[in-house]
Amino acid sequence: MERTILFEDKSFEEITRREINEAHEALQAVLNAWDSLKLSSINSVSELYDLTISPEQMYKEAVMTLTRKNSDVNLPVPPQRPVSPEPFYAAVRQARTFPFSAREYGLFSVSKGKVKLVDEQVNLYVTARTLYGDSESQVAFYEDYQAMLRVFNRINQLTNGSLTASLMYREAWSKLMNLPPEQFDSYPAMEKIELLREYLPMA
Repeated sequence: MERTILFEDKSFEEITRREINEAHEALQAVLNAWDSLKLSSINSVSELYDLTISPEQMYKEAVMTLTRKNSDVNLPVPPQRPVSPEPFYAAVRQARTFPFSAREYGLFSVSKGKVKLVDEQVNLYVTARTLYGDSESQVAFYEDYQAMLRVFNRINQLTNGSLTASLMYREAWSKLMNLPPEQFDSYPAMEKIELLREYLPMA
């Protein structure tokens, strides 16, 4: 059978995609601000991440490199007013407020002065809560789990949260589902995605 989507969280996908796009725009702003300083060019995503991690050091090293190049030239260099790095530093501070701008996510590449998205990586994070079924038995397992969840929630609602009122009961049920906060015991429990992701391949 063809791969079937069993569960997808559209709200999570929208929020994640928006946060990634915000990080994308912020990193492009960092690169634009750096380019405006007319120092060394940034040709790799590793260098871009270095800008966000150590902006002061990167600026100082680029200025020193440029100074050495000018001193090696016999022709006199006309005095120039240094460009303030503050807009660059401000862009870095802004980029740091977006978690997905961090190196470990691996969401971006750099080419010809542009920050580009790595679509495969983006898709991994956007669909992180999506569950797939690759066989009829996996589909049946997911449907059985949903039926169990519906029965549990119905009984718990009818008994005013008795199934989750006890700490001992909560510890047991929490292995199978995400329970509501203790003060809202009669509220519905939700799918435990990490559990399903672990057991679906075994079904």
